Amino acid sequence: MYNYEQIELLEPDLILNVRAAGDDKVFDRLSKIAPVVAAPKDAAAEHPEFKDKTFAYGVKFCEACGSYVEGDARFAVFGELGFVENPALSKLIPSSGFFAAVAAEQVKAFDADVAMLSTIALAVEEVTPDLAKAK
Repeated sequence: MYNYEQIELLEPDLILNVRAAGDDKVFDRLSKIAPVVAAPKDAAAEHPEFKDKTFAYGVKFCEACGSYVEGDARFAVFGELGFVENPALSKLIPSSGFFAAVAAEQVKAFDADVAMLSTIALAVEEVTPDLAKAK
């Protein structure tokens, strides 16, 4: 599942492990490379308030916006905590199985109980006007 040697060659300062689903062997092996951050195994039980809260994971890059959707490991971490995909996003058709384009007129789809928004190769200031449209 993991190419540990390749990860090691990258010399990471920190590893965000969103794919091992609480696998102690994977955590231990990655920890030999760099500190590892992963969701606690019992986080959903410890936080029942997350159950059925809507979640959106939006990304802005170049002039495009998109969303990681159910089926993607980045989204799966939040699903394991009890969050559900925001219904407006689940109506979008993923272009690659895990990522759906979000047109400028659709940015309200990010208006969820919890939204995580990030950029790829853009400063946050460049995204602020788009985020204002989601309110």
